[in-house]
Amino acid sequence: MKTERYSCSELRRLIVKNKMATMVEMKADIGTSVDATIFRKLRELVGDHISVMGDVPSNLFALGTPEEIREYVRDLVRDIGPYGLILCPGCDAPVNTKPENMEAFVAAAQEFGKI
Repeated sequence: MKTERYSCSELRRLIVKNKMATMVEMKADIGTSVDATIFRKLRELVGDHISVMGDVPSNLFALGTPEEIREYVRDLVRDIGPYGLILCPGCDAPVNTKPENMEAFVAAAQEFGKI
C-alpha cells in the first residue's frame, strides 16, 4: 500500500486540477492535514478511499469556548468521519491554548469519534 501525505495547498491544487481520481487509482492511503473547508470537497470527490487528518482550527483552541470546540468536532465527525478521520488540531495547538478547550477537544473526540 502506498502512503502519501499532502498539505493544504497541495490538496487545493489537486482539487482545482481535478486530479483527485488519480490518487484513488494509485490506491494510495493518503494522510492529509487540511482545513475543514476542503475536507468536505475531498470526501465528495473520493469518498472514503482516503484518510484525512485535521483540523480543528488553532485559533479556536486559543480564542474559542469549550462549547464551540465540541460543536466543531461534532460537525466535523458528522460530515467527514468517524472512519478515515484522524482528528487533531490544525497546524498546531498554540501556546495560548486554553486548557478547558483542549479538554473539550479530547472529550468531544471520545464522544463523537470511534476509538
